[in-house]
Amino acid sequence: MLCYKEREDVVRVRNSSVSSALTILVAKGLIIHERYAQVKFTSNGEKIAEKVKSKHNVLQKFLIGVLKVDNETASEDACKMEHIISFQTFQKLTKFIEFVETCPNSDQPAAPNVWRRSDTVHGNT
Repeated sequence: MLCYKEREDVVRVRNSSVSSALTILVAKGLIIHERYAQVKFTSNGEKIAEKVKSKHNVLQKFLIGVLKVDNETASEDACKMEHIISFQTFQKLTKFIEFVETCPNSDQPAAPNVWRRSDTVHGNT
């Protein structure tokens, strides 16, 4: 467990911001937190955290596997994207990744052909 000071150093967030965020999460019933004690998810908080983690993993997999973004950048970008991507877009992206992974000619996934067609349509050949 990180103390407030350690959290501030690691994520560059002020103690007051951490405290405010914890208060909001407690009020929403997502965590259990007592002053100077560990933070624990409620069952609802755990479910939401798992969904966000799943989104992060899918987005990171897409960024690394399809777009060939380096691991560090992909992780940082996935962190940002996981909170704003719509359910519909996430579902379609997940299906696209499944398609690429199950492409019959797996050493040459279908994704590059999709990008070429897109570039041609927009005049970026």
